[in-house]
Amino acid sequence: MKAKMLGILTMCAMTSLLAAVIVSYMELRMIQNDSIEDNMKMYLDQITKNTDEAYYDMISIVNYMGPGGLIGNVTDSYLDAVDNFDRFVEQRSLRQELLGLGYVNTKLVGATYYDKEEKKELISGMNVRTLDGRQNALPKVVKCAGNVMQAAHASFLGSSEKTVFSVMREVVFGNGKKLEIYTEIEADMKTPEEINKEGHLYTYIQTDERGVAQYSVNPVIIQGQKLFSASLSKGEYEVQTREGYKIMAYRSQMGYINAVALPDNIYHKKSNQWRMKMT
Repeated sequence: MKAKMLGILTMCAMTSLLAAVIVSYMELRMIQNDSIEDNMKMYLDQITKNTDEAYYDMISIVNYMGPGGLIGNVTDSYLDAVDNFDRFVEQRSLRQELLGLGYVNTKLVGATYYDKEEKKELISGMNVRTLDGRQNALPKVVKCAGNVMQAAHASFLGSSEKTVFSVMREVVFGNGKKLEIYTEIEADMKTPEEINKEGHLYTYIQTDERGVAQYSVNPVIIQGQKLFSASLSKGEYEVQTREGYKIMAYRSQMGYINAVALPDNIYHKKSNQWRMKMT
Protein backbone atom coordinates (compact mmCIF):
# COMPACT_ATOMS: atom_id res chain seq x y z
CA MET A 1 0.00 0.00 0.00
CA LYS A 2 2.82 2.37 0.91
CA ALA A 3 4.63 1.53 -2.36
CA LYS A 4 1.46 2.27 -4.35
CA MET A 5 0.93 5.59 -2.54
CA LEU A 6 4.57 6.51 -3.10
CA GLY A 7 4.23 5.64 -6.80
CA ILE A 8 1.06 7.76 -7.13
CA LEU A 9 2.74 10.71 -5.34
CA THR A 10 5.84 10.37 -7.50
CA MET A 11 3.71 10.30 -10.65
CA CYS A 12 1.78 13.39 -9.51
CA ALA A 13 5.02 15.18 -8.71
CA MET A 14 6.52 14.27 -12.07
CA THR A 15 3.34 15.34 -13.88
CA SER A 16 3.34 18.69 -12.05
CA LEU A 17 7.02 19.18 -12.78
CA LEU A 18 6.49 18.33 -16.44
CA ALA A 19 3.56 20.76 -16.63
CA ALA A 20 5.67 23.48 -14.98
CA VAL A 21 8.50 22.85 -17.47
CA ILE A 22 6.10 23.03 -20.44
CA VAL A 23 4.44 26.23 -19.16
CA SER A 24 7.84 27.75 -18.39
CA TYR A 25 9.17 26.87 -21.85
CA MET A 26 6.10 28.28 -23.61
CA GLU A 27 6.15 31.50 -21.59
CA LEU A 28 9.87 32.00 -22.12
CA ARG A 29 9.40 31.46 -25.87
CA MET A 30 6.58 33.99 -25.86
CA ILE A 31 8.73 36.52 -24.01
CA GLN A 32 11.64 35.85 -26.36
CA ASN A 33 9.53 36.12 -29.52
CA ASP A 34 7.54 39.16 -28.42
CA SER A 35 9.89 40.89 -26.00
CA ILE A 36 9.70 44.60 -25.30
CA GLU A 37 13.43 44.85 -25.99
CA ASP A 38 12.86 43.64 -29.55
CA ASN A 39 9.97 46.08 -29.80
CA MET A 40 12.18 48.94 -28.62
CA LYS A 41 14.86 47.95 -31.10
CA MET A 42 12.43 47.95 -34.03
CA TYR A 43 11.08 51.36 -32.98
CA LEU A 44 14.61 52.73 -32.59
CA ASP A 45 15.58 51.38 -36.03
CA GLN A 46 12.52 53.06 -37.57
CA ILE A 47 13.24 56.40 -35.88
CA THR A 48 16.89 56.32 -36.97
CA LYS A 49 15.89 55.47 -40.54
CA ASN A 50 13.51 58.46 -40.59
CA THR A 51 16.08 60.76 -38.98
CA ASP A 52 18.88 59.73 -41.35
CA GLU A 53 16.60 60.26 -44.35
CA ALA A 54 15.66 63.72 -43.09
CA TYR A 55 19.30 64.76 -42.67
CA TYR A 56 20.37 63.30 -46.03
CA ASP A 57 17.45 65.04 -47.78
CA MET A 58 18.39 68.38 -46.19
CA ILE A 59 22.04 67.95 -47.14
CA SER A 60 20.92 67.40 -50.75
CA ILE A 61 18.82 70.56 -50.60
CA VAL A 62 21.76 72.50 -49.14
CA ASN A 63 23.94 71.21 -51.99
CA TYR A 64 21.36 72.44 -54.53
CA MET A 65 21.36 75.84 -52.85
CA GLY A 66 25.14 76.10 -52.47
CA PRO A 67 27.62 77.59 -54.99
CA GLY A 68 27.65 75.44 -58.11
CA GLY A 69 24.31 73.81 -57.25
CA LEU A 70 21.21 74.05 -59.45
CA ILE A 71 19.62 76.69 -57.22
CA GLY A 72 22.99 78.15 -56.24
CA ASN A 73 23.61 79.16 -59.87
CA VAL A 74 20.33 81.12 -59.87
CA THR A 75 21.37 82.71 -56.56
CA ASP A 76 24.70 83.72 -58.11
CA SER A 77 22.88 85.39 -60.99
CA TYR A 78 20.65 87.29 -58.57
CA LEU A 79 23.61 88.47 -56.48
CA ASP A 80 25.51 89.56 -59.63
CA ALA A 81 22.57 91.54 -61.06
CA VAL A 82 23.09 95.30 -60.90
CA ASP A 83 20.18 96.70 -62.88
CA ASN A 84 16.90 96.87 -60.89
CA PHE A 85 14.95 95.08 -63.60
CA ASP A 86 17.53 92.29 -63.82
CA ARG A 87 17.43 91.90 -60.04
CA PHE A 88 13.64 91.70 -60.15
CA VAL A 89 13.73 88.97 -62.83
CA GLU A 90 16.46 86.99 -61.08
CA GLN A 91 14.72 87.28 -57.70
CA ARG A 92 11.51 85.92 -59.22
CA SER A 93 13.43 83.00 -60.69
CA LEU A 94 15.07 82.31 -57.32
CA ARG A 95 11.71 82.41 -55.53
CA GLN A 96 10.29 79.86 -57.97
CA GLU A 97 13.28 77.56 -57.47
CA LEU A 98 12.99 77.72 -53.67
CA LEU A 99 9.24 77.16 -53.75
CA GLY A 100 9.78 74.16 -56.02
CA LEU A 101 11.73 72.41 -53.25
CA GLY A 102 8.45 71.80 -51.43
CA TYR A 103 7.16 69.73 -54.35
CA VAL A 104 10.28 67.55 -54.28
CA ASN A 105 10.03 66.80 -50.54
CA THR A 106 6.57 67.01 -48.97
CA LYS A 107 8.01 66.96 -45.42
CA LEU A 108 10.10 70.07 -46.08
CA VAL A 109 9.02 72.88 -43.75
CA GLY A 110 11.22 75.52 -45.37
CA ALA A 111 14.59 76.46 -46.84
CA THR A 112 16.16 79.89 -46.98
CA TYR A 113 19.32 82.00 -47.23
CA TYR A 114 20.22 84.08 -44.18
CA ASP A 115 22.55 87.09 -44.32
CA LYS A 116 24.32 87.27 -40.92
CA GLU A 117 25.88 90.65 -41.74
CA GLU A 118 22.56 92.30 -42.55
CA LYS A 119 20.68 90.08 -40.07
CA LYS A 120 17.90 89.17 -42.48
CA GLU A 121 16.90 86.62 -45.10
CA LEU A 122 18.15 87.16 -48.64
CA ILE A 123 14.65 86.62 -50.05
CA SER A 124 11.89 87.61 -47.64
CA GLY A 125 8.41 86.11 -47.36
CA MET A 126 9.41 82.62 -48.48
CA ASN A 127 8.16 80.80 -45.37
CA VAL A 128 5.46 81.05 -42.72
CA ARG A 129 7.92 82.71 -40.34
CA THR A 130 11.10 84.73 -40.81
CA LEU A 131 14.52 83.82 -39.42
CA ASP A 132 15.93 86.15 -36.79
CA GLY A 133 19.37 84.61 -36.19
CA ARG A 134 18.37 82.29 -33.34
CA GLN A 135 19.08 79.26 -35.54
CA ASN A 136 22.79 79.69 -34.80
CA ALA A 137 22.20 78.81 -31.14
CA LEU A 138 20.39 75.55 -31.84
CA PRO A 139 21.93 72.38 -30.32
CA LYS A 140 24.12 70.49 -32.78
CA VAL A 141 24.46 66.71 -33.10
CA VAL A 142 26.94 66.31 -35.98
CA LYS A 143 29.15 68.57 -38.08
CA CYS A 144 30.46 67.12 -41.35
CA ALA A 145 31.85 68.68 -44.55
CA GLY A 146 30.60 72.11 -43.51
CA ASN A 147 27.07 70.83 -42.79
CA VAL A 148 25.83 71.44 -39.27
CA MET A 149 23.13 68.91 -38.38
CA GLN A 150 20.97 70.24 -35.58
CA ALA A 151 18.95 68.29 -33.02
CA ALA A 152 15.16 68.11 -33.04
CA HIS A 153 13.61 71.46 -32.07
CA ALA A 154 10.56 73.66 -32.53
CA SER A 155 10.35 75.02 -36.06
CA PHE A 156 11.69 78.50 -36.86
CA LEU A 157 10.26 78.62 -40.39
CA GLY A 158 6.85 77.00 -39.90
CA SER A 159 4.47 76.62 -36.97
CA SER A 160 6.34 76.70 -33.64
CA GLU A 161 4.26 73.68 -32.59
CA LYS A 162 6.02 71.56 -35.23
CA THR A 163 9.08 69.57 -34.22
CA VAL A 164 11.72 69.57 -36.94
CA PHE A 165 15.29 68.58 -37.74
CA SER A 166 17.47 71.18 -39.45
CA VAL A 167 20.73 71.52 -41.35
CA MET A 168 22.76 74.70 -41.75
CA ARG A 169 25.81 75.53 -43.87
CA GLU A 170 27.77 78.75 -44.34
CA VAL A 171 28.72 79.40 -47.98
CA VAL A 172 30.43 82.10 -50.04
CA PHE A 173 29.17 82.92 -53.54
CA GLY A 174 31.15 84.13 -56.55
CA ASN A 175 30.84 87.82 -55.75
CA GLY A 176 32.18 87.22 -52.22
CA LYS A 177 28.76 87.34 -50.57
CA LYS A 178 28.68 85.16 -47.44
CA LEU A 179 25.33 83.54 -46.61
CA GLU A 180 23.92 80.83 -44.35
CA ILE A 181 21.75 78.16 -45.93
CA TYR A 182 19.15 76.93 -43.44
CA THR A 183 16.57 74.21 -44.04
CA GLU A 184 14.03 72.31 -41.92
CA ILE A 185 12.22 68.99 -42.35
CA GLU A 186 9.40 67.79 -40.12
CA ALA A 187 10.59 65.23 -37.54
CA ASP A 188 8.83 61.85 -37.74
CA MET A 189 9.10 60.22 -34.31
CA LYS A 190 5.74 58.46 -34.16
CA THR A 191 5.61 54.78 -33.25
CA PRO A 192 4.03 52.74 -36.09
CA GLU A 193 1.06 50.69 -34.86
CA GLU A 194 2.47 47.49 -36.36
CA ILE A 195 5.55 47.91 -34.14
CA ASN A 196 3.90 49.20 -30.96
CA LYS A 197 0.76 47.02 -30.84
CA GLU A 198 0.47 47.27 -27.05
CA GLY A 199 0.63 51.09 -27.10
CA HIS A 200 3.70 51.53 -24.89
CA LEU A 201 4.48 55.17 -24.07
CA TYR A 202 8.01 55.50 -25.41
CA THR A 203 9.96 58.72 -24.95
CA TYR A 204 12.58 59.94 -27.42
CA ILE A 205 16.09 61.26 -26.76
CA GLN A 206 18.66 62.52 -29.28
CA THR A 207 22.31 63.07 -28.36
CA ASP A 208 25.37 64.46 -30.12
CA GLU A 209 28.49 62.46 -31.00
CA ARG A 210 29.73 62.66 -27.39
CA GLY A 211 26.53 61.13 -26.02
CA VAL A 212 25.28 64.43 -24.52
CA ALA A 213 21.48 64.84 -24.77
CA GLN A 214 20.53 67.67 -27.15
CA TYR A 215 16.80 66.86 -27.32
CA SER A 216 14.67 64.90 -24.87
CA VAL A 217 11.00 64.40 -24.05
CA ASN A 218 11.95 62.05 -21.20
CA PRO A 219 11.32 63.46 -17.69
CA VAL A 220 14.62 62.21 -16.20
CA ILE A 221 16.97 63.03 -19.11
CA ILE A 222 17.41 66.74 -19.76
CA GLN A 223 19.32 68.64 -22.43
CA GLY A 224 23.02 68.81 -21.64
CA GLN A 225 23.02 65.59 -19.61
CA LYS A 226 25.48 62.88 -20.67
CA LEU A 227 23.57 59.73 -21.52
CA PHE A 228 26.45 57.24 -21.59
CA SER A 229 29.84 57.30 -19.88
CA ALA A 230 31.51 55.31 -22.68
CA SER A 231 31.01 56.28 -26.31
CA LEU A 232 29.12 53.95 -28.65
CA SER A 233 30.57 52.79 -31.95
CA LYS A 234 28.61 53.50 -35.12
CA GLY A 235 25.90 50.89 -35.63
CA GLU A 236 26.10 49.76 -31.98
CA TYR A 237 23.20 49.38 -29.52
CA GLU A 238 23.33 49.80 -25.74
CA VAL A 239 20.75 49.32 -23.00
CA GLN A 240 20.87 50.86 -19.53
CA THR A 241 18.55 51.54 -16.60
CA ARG A 242 18.39 55.04 -15.19
CA GLU A 243 16.05 56.52 -12.58
CA GLY A 244 13.24 54.04 -13.24
CA TYR A 245 13.61 53.96 -17.06
CA LYS A 246 15.01 51.34 -19.39
CA ILE A 247 16.85 53.23 -22.14
CA MET A 248 18.00 51.74 -25.44
CA ALA A 249 20.38 53.78 -27.61
CA TYR A 250 21.76 53.37 -31.13
CA ARG A 251 24.54 55.33 -32.82
CA SER A 252 23.66 56.17 -36.40
CA GLN A 253 26.22 55.79 -39.17
CA MET A 254 26.11 59.60 -39.35
CA GLY A 255 27.47 59.80 -35.79
CA TYR A 256 24.61 61.08 -33.63
CA ILE A 257 22.74 58.84 -31.16
CA ASN A 258 19.02 58.13 -31.00
CA ALA A 259 17.51 56.61 -27.85
CA VAL A 260 14.09 55.45 -26.68
CA ALA A 261 13.07 55.03 -23.05
CA LEU A 262 10.34 53.05 -21.32
CA PRO A 263 9.42 52.87 -17.59
CA ASP A 264 11.28 49.93 -16.07
CA ASN A 265 8.12 48.38 -14.58
CA ILE A 266 6.56 48.17 -18.06
CA TYR A 267 9.79 46.78 -19.49
CA HIS A 268 9.70 43.89 -16.99
CA LYS A 269 5.93 43.39 -17.18
CA LYS A 270 6.06 40.12 -19.16
CA SER A 271 8.74 38.62 -16.91
CA ASN A 272 6.65 39.46 -13.85
CA GLN A 273 3.58 37.90 -15.48
CA TRP A 274 5.61 34.75 -16.13
CA ARG A 275 6.69 34.55 -12.50
CA MET A 276 3.06 34.91 -11.35
CA LYS A 277 1.93 32.13 -13.67
CA MET A 278 4.74 29.88 -12.48
CA THR A 279 3.77 30.57 -8.87
